[in-house]
Amino acid sequence: MTEHERATAELLSVLDDLGRLAQVHDRPELAESAAAARRRLTSAVFRVALVGEFKKGKTSLVNGLLNAHAGVVDDDLATAAPMEICFADPPRAHVWQVDPGGTGTTTDAEIPPGEAAAASVEGTTVRVRLGLPRPLLETGLVLVDTPGVGGIGSAAAVATASTLSDAHAVIFVTDTSQELTAAELDALADAARRTTRLVVVETKIDLHPHWRTIVDADAEHLASRGIDVPILAVSNHLRHLALARGDHDLNRESGFPDLVKSIRASMIASARSIMIDDAAAAARRIHAHLRHPLGRELEALSEGAGPDPQVLATARREVAELRERAGSWAQILSDGMVDLTGQVDLHLRDGFRTLVAEAEATIDDADPDQIWDELEPALHRRVAELLDQNLMDLRTGATDLAARLAEAIHDRDFDPAAGAGVLVSIDESSGAVASPALDRSPAAERSAGARVQQAFRAGYGGAMPIMVVGGMALGVVGMGTLVMPLAGVAGATAGRRAFRDERERSLRQRRHQAKVAVKQYVDDVAFRAGNEHKAAGRRVQRGLRDHFGARAKEIARTHQQVLQRAEAAADAGEQERRRRIAALHQEIARLDAVLVSPTGDDR
Repeated sequence: MTEHERATAELLSVLDDLGRLAQVHDRPELAESAAAARRRLTSAVFRVALVGEFKKGKTSLVNGLLNAHAGVVDDDLATAAPMEICFADPPRAHVWQVDPGGTGTTTDAEIPPGEAAAASVEGTTVRVRLGLPRPLLETGLVLVDTPGVGGIGSAAAVATASTLSDAHAVIFVTDTSQELTAAELDALADAARRTTRLVVVETKIDLHPHWRTIVDADAEHLASRGIDVPILAVSNHLRHLALARGDHDLNRESGFPDLVKSIRASMIASARSIMIDDAAAAARRIHAHLRHPLGRELEALSEGAGPDPQVLATARREVAELRERAGSWAQILSDGMVDLTGQVDLHLRDGFRTLVAEAEATIDDADPDQIWDELEPALHRRVAELLDQNLMDLRTGATDLAARLAEAIHDRDFDPAAGAGVLVSIDESSGAVASPALDRSPAAERSAGARVQQAFRAGYGGAMPIMVVGGMALGVVGMGTLVMPLAGVAGATAGRRAFRDERERSLRQRRHQAKVAVKQYVDDVAFRAGNEHKAAGRRVQRGLRDHFGARAKEIARTHQQVLQRAEAAADAGEQERRRRIAALHQEIARLDAVLVSPTGDDR
């Protein structure tokens, strides 16, 4: 049994004991808190996102880790939406898809597990969840295969950014065909700012004999950026062969055992420690709520000195203050969420307006045909960054609001740094925001032949009127020899002017079409993101309401018990007082023993 397994088993025992004692002391709300902490500890999930550029082997890496055909591996097909692979026995699958009619609404449906891979490559898919009976997943691990982001700036970047915001750890996947690109290094720097649980996996070592040189060079690039992360080299092909043949040596050569060890030891163990700390904090809080009334009653009885009137007066004052504050926290929550969601929405809309203005300024300064290949991925990247920052603002604001709520109900046990069990997952219902297509047709598809025809029409159309005049002059004796050369010169001049005018008109048209495409794309993203972020705000509000509602109930009930016990102590006779003092010592000792391990260490 590992250290984490031992600690988990002890905490489960503690929570069970505290739940039973809570029932004995007429504290059903504390019994429910113990049960909730137990559920969080036993059903906790740990999300590991696999990100990287297009066709670097992410899906094949997932398939190799799980020894399953979880995702599509094809030269012509690629993952279009995040796919979550979690534990389930028997297997099951669920898909979320955006309405193709353009309404922006998302629907979800259960599908056969065998269809999950195909669903992940469909353009309308927002997210896929696949449950498989695999030992690696049984501990709560959830692997999230994200779309290849093609230069870390494609439309898929929108989905990937949303996925990263909810990940506990990141596996950045590249291959050994070349050194890390500048875009990949930027993406790694961003991931390193998000989490300390980050590893770089370089694939396809079986295809590139010089892979060690590439890995060494990449390590230097990362060090120059101040990114201290491990690099693991693997071969997906060798892994599949090893599993098919049952060849342990080949499996070791594939590099996958080291990757699995890293996931279990560095990533899952780190997250498990946080979850254990959260459960331990819940146990200490429940213990304190059970012990506090007993301790205050013992003080009120004041062995050898008679009842203490000060204890009773303090208890009455605390209960009165609690009643005065009973509705304040709910009002703080309501007002705080209105302010938070309004501020987040304002920042989002302002960001989109700025984005459109900057894109239009760029289009006005150049020919869209010449800059589109750079403008499109830059636009996708900016949208992804904006959505990601918006989610971060929502999380930060919700955490600040949680601290205010804790202060309002005098919850001294609230730890804003931990926050486990307080804030629900912002992306839990629909995952990433679906990114619509960015299309500026027909301007983007004009062929070279079409441009030649356009030039011919402009030049020919400009010269034609002059040539007609010249032809009419031929009817006048002696005028043809004079007019026709002049008509030719004038026609050429007019043709050049007409060509220039047509070229400028065509450029204006291309700019207009590009601006319309950008505006339509941003409007579509804003509509979908707005709906998702409003839903996220509602989920956060429900999470805060449920958490602090339960805490407020616990605190109020504790103070009520303190008052009841203090009043009973004030009316107790000498014989009853001595009996209660002895009983209280036993109850407190029994309660304290729950938090002490067999070795004498505090749990």
